Amino acid sequence: MNFLDILFKRIEGFFKSMLSRLTTKLSKIKQLPVTAAKKAKDILRGMVSFVIRKPSELGDYVKLGGNYVAKRALLGGLLLAAAVVLAVVWLLVPFLKRNLFTQKLVVNTADFFTADGNAEVYTQYGTLLYAGRISGGAAQGDGRLYDDGVLVYQGGFEDNEYSGNGKLYELNGILKYEGGFSGSAYSGSGRLYTDSGALVYDGGFSAGLYSGDGTEYYENGKVRARGSYAAGQLNGEGQLFGEDGELVYSGGFVNGKYSGSGELYENGTLKYVGSFVDGEMSGEGTEYSPEGGKVYSGGFSHGIYSGSG
Repeated sequence: MNFLDILFKRIEGFFKSMLSRLTTKLSKIKQLPVTAAKKAKDILRGMVSFVIRKPSELGDYVKLGGNYVAKRALLGGLLLAAAVVLAVVWLLVPFLKRNLFTQKLVVNTADFFTADGNAEVYTQYGTLLYAGRISGGAAQGDGRLYDDGVLVYQGGFEDNEYSGNGKLYELNGILKYEGGFSGSAYSGSGRLYTDSGALVYDGGFSAGLYSGDGTEYYENGKVRARGSYAAGQLNGEGQLFGEDGELVYSGGFVNGKYSGSGELYENGTLKYVGSFVDGEMSGEGTEYSPEGGKVYSGGFSHGIYSGSG
């Protein structure tokens, strides 16, 4: 097989593929009458058949200047140009529309449910609801959510749910939370704030609750507690502090209560070292005076001496 045969085969394959795509598109245009669609297909098939047929006589050429050019080559060039135009219309224009241009949409309309790309979504009264990427009537990717025109969330979305990193705001504009989201719930690392904007917690979250390593704060900015959290409470090793910043307890926790081995302090001075159960001194331990001397060493139960000691 020589070079021209290979070239003709490739041209034939290209135009057959293009014809298949064009006929598929035409069959999806319901508004086009059946007879007109059939006629268009016949014309396309005839043009492609003409293009891919090898020139065999002088009549298959046209003289341009001092050269002879195959008629099928000219027609092939026109078909290729048409294919490029169609590609721009079907592929490039929708791509640019999705990524470079912002559509103005009204929520719960036909255009809203079929839109794909950057958009601003308004109520029927013209109030901004959402700005960002949208697909199939749902927020997808980065966007901003508004309540009566006031920004309440900025960050990632997945099927209208907060997802990925984002920032949640009070209606007065004060930041309420910043960090990870999953299914609209706090998830991953994040920072939670009070209504006045003071930091409440900095650390891990799961299903909207404190989870993993974290630190709680008083409104005056001093540390309230730090350690390991689960289901929103200290579980595992941790520390508890007073509003003045002095250490109150250091040791084990179960559901936010002292549990296991720990140290209890009073006014910054060690008061007790030993075992705790359900937030009380229980088991073996040692109690100290404010001056640091031993007061008692032995058994405890519900915070009082019990057993040998």
